[in-house]
Amino acid sequence: MKRFYIEIGQKDDGQQARLLHKEDCQKLKNPERAVSLSRSPTSSRALEEAQRLFRDTQKCPHCATGD
Repeated sequence: MKRFYIEIGQKDDGQQARLLHKEDCQKLKNPERAVSLSRSPTSSRALEEAQRLFRDTQKCPHCATGD
């Protein structure tokens, strides 16, 4: 299981968004300042948890796609 984080960042189209990242994502800039979620077996489950906190959370297109 991996740890996931929510961090505000830029999507590939330049827009800012709350993004769900896996712990080893290169796009996760500052894990110490990001919202840490519990460990989860899949990014889909982590996204469900993240959206309970912030409804607009989206998966990072670089690390949290697929499972």
